[in-house]
Amino acid sequence: MPTSNSMICVVDDDPLIRKTIEAILIQDGHVVESFDSGTSFLSAVADRGRQNQLGHDVAPCDCILLGVKMPDMNGLEVLQRLEGATHLPPIIMISGQGDINTAVKAMRSGASNFIEKPFTTDQLLAAVGQAIQVAAPRPAEASLHPELAGLSARELEVLELLANGDANKVIAFKLGISQRTVEVHRARIMDRMHVKTFADLVRKAIAAGL
Repeated sequence: MPTSNSMICVVDDDPLIRKTIEAILIQDGHVVESFDSGTSFLSAVADRGRQNQLGHDVAPCDCILLGVKMPDMNGLEVLQRLEGATHLPPIIMISGQGDINTAVKAMRSGASNFIEKPFTTDQLLAAVGQAIQVAAPRPAEASLHPELAGLSARELEVLELLANGDANKVIAFKLGISQRTVEVHRARIMDRMHVKTFADLVRKAIAAGL
């Protein structure tokens, strides 16, 4: 499916974030539908299901950008409500710096990726493009094991904690090492796992069973 002319649903309570994302996506040729809360989005999903007589269907969205932190219902709760939906498109979580733990939990619950605020135009479009093009299967576990085998015991410890959503300073405390050492380990792990973003690293770690 081409990434342009795709239907993107944006769910976030921050009007500035919504307008910014809308402007970027429309400029890139997408069609955008925005919702100011998880409740309004789920209500629209239910209405579509009744109208189309397809039950719990999220179509016609090709991708959902979902805020992690919202007042009425956070992104993880919305994701859980969508469990079992038919034609569920890829979901990208919009995460603030303090919401990484929730974003990681969301990926374990089925989200395909997350982007951290503040994000650039290129980061947003790359995440959306990748989500739509790779709406298909994640890498097989077996293909990831050789990469995990190349990590040291300490790097595996750090990776497991990262995949659990722990921040660098928390990992440093748990392992009794400096935060700078954690950052070095994290950079080496990303290099050895052949990933460029933290979200890709977490996705690989989860797929490998960590």
